[in-house]
Amino acid sequence: MNDNRTQFINEAEVRSALAHLLAGEGVPCPEDTYTATLRARRAGGRLCVIIASPGMDAEVGKVILAATARHIASTCGIWVLAERDASDLIRYSSAH
Repeated sequence: MNDNRTQFINEAEVRSALAHLLAGEGVPCPEDTYTATLRARRAGGRLCVIIASPGMDAEVGKVILAATARHIASTCGIWVLAERDASDLIRYSSAH
């Protein structure tokens, strides 16, 4: 799953990108507002699971939507991003 939009990513890059974007939105202590982990899929590739702290789902959702340019639904502040979407999030953070 390495097309021209996907880079090899790690959890630290995803966390850093989210913290940077949330700080840009004025969220205090942005690194405390979510968790982000990568999970391997049996079919290959990875998924990025992001869980927002209670009350922060709107802010986290806003930066995910801005970075991926697609609506990724959340259930109670939980997002599952394809690896390409997590790569988009990292690239978007670098540009902002």
